[in-house]
Amino acid sequence: MIEVSIIIPILNEENNITNIYNTISINDNISKEIIFCDGGSTDESIKIISLLSQKDSSVILLHNSEKYVSSAFNSAFKISTGNYIALLGAHTLYPPNYIETALWYLKNEDCDVVGGPIKHIGKSNLSKAIAYCMSCVFGVGNTSFRTTTEKQYVETVPFPVYKKMVFEKAGLFSTDLIRNQDDDFHYRLNELGFKILMVPELTTKYLVRDNFFSFIKQYFQYGFYKPLVLKNNKKSVRIRHLVPSFFSIYFFIILLSRLFNIDFLLNWLLLFPFLVYIILNLFFAFKNENKISIKINSFFIFFILHLSYGLGFILGVLSLKK
Repeated sequence: MIEVSIIIPILNEENNITNIYNTISINDNISKEIIFCDGGSTDESIKIISLLSQKDSSVILLHNSEKYVSSAFNSAFKISTGNYIALLGAHTLYPPNYIETALWYLKNEDCDVVGGPIKHIGKSNLSKAIAYCMSCVFGVGNTSFRTTTEKQYVETVPFPVYKKMVFEKAGLFSTDLIRNQDDDFHYRLNELGFKILMVPELTTKYLVRDNFFSFIKQYFQYGFYKPLVLKNNKKSVRIRHLVPSFFSIYFFIILLSRLFNIDFLLNWLLLFPFLVYIILNLFFAFKNENKISIKINSFFIFFILHLSYGLGFILGVLSLKK
């Protein structure tokens, strides 16, 4: 009997597949199946998984023609046989006995879903700055799994392990979302009274993007799909979801006032909030213990993060009205 089904959506993860397989295949005496759901990889990912499946019958390769995580998870869930369901990412480093620890909490504590905080990791000066900003309250608000490591009940958690029965009441992931699909599902669980627990023993290390434009695209998409998530889960609206869009509107008002030379908009009352933002940005950017080049990068990354998310959110709201 299979105890846990581990679902891993992938796309061009040839450098990470072996590592995650080795991490979750240690001798923990847990009966498991490992379902890799490929979204059309063009590298060696499929070959690597095929070789793994030849030596380990618990490894299953599933093709995901829809490409995105939500459809990958839904397809894999339908063939899963475990009593527990884990959704993991290949681009992440997991602590030893991640699955075993998660199952212990699900069996012994009052929770229906369990996961851990994320520790963001960067290699270059740029990615280290991105990692810092993604972990800072000024960058992402009070997102628990990014900014704290305390054991607590939370609204959402990354790389979760679920009791399978939650899907009987909540359904599966929304395929309308290519980002924030896990947030959407977890907000649905909150509404139904299920409990999501975050524990420090399940802290993962996430390798952040090392490309400036990929980072912009990532946060633009986070913002773009968030209005649909909040439309589906109105009680989950938080001020941190809205502030970047207000900031983006305000920033472009300043730009337009300069463009059209509207002097009365350039008084100190208009500029004062922006000056406060600059001061806070500088404070948090230089608060970190990294070297000066990373501090300087952090100042610009904060700004880009907020603006990318904010513009995405605004366009996401407008798309709902079509």
